[in-house]
Amino acid sequence: MAYYRSGNRAAYYKKLGNLVLLKASDNSKIGNAPFADKKQLLNNSAYVLTKEIGEAKVWGIQQIREHQLRLAKLAIKTWPLTVQCG
Repeated sequence: MAYYRSGNRAAYYKKLGNLVLLKASDNSKIGNAPFADKKQLLNNSAYVLTKEIGEAKVWGIQQIREHQLRLAKLAIKTWPLTVQCG
């Protein structure tokens, strides 16, 4: 997987787009395992956004970027900022 071979792992592994919501017990089970080892647990998650990542065929830099952009758009839609002048 290009994500691991490219040497960019350190630059992407803590990006928002690479993080998922998990129960603490599930997080302890999978830790920093490779994506292939995490897929089943992610795919069985009760959290929609986490489940979607588990359904991905691959998980690399491009997928992290796309997921991060999706989360940013979702945040803006969910928590719109209003500016009050005066």
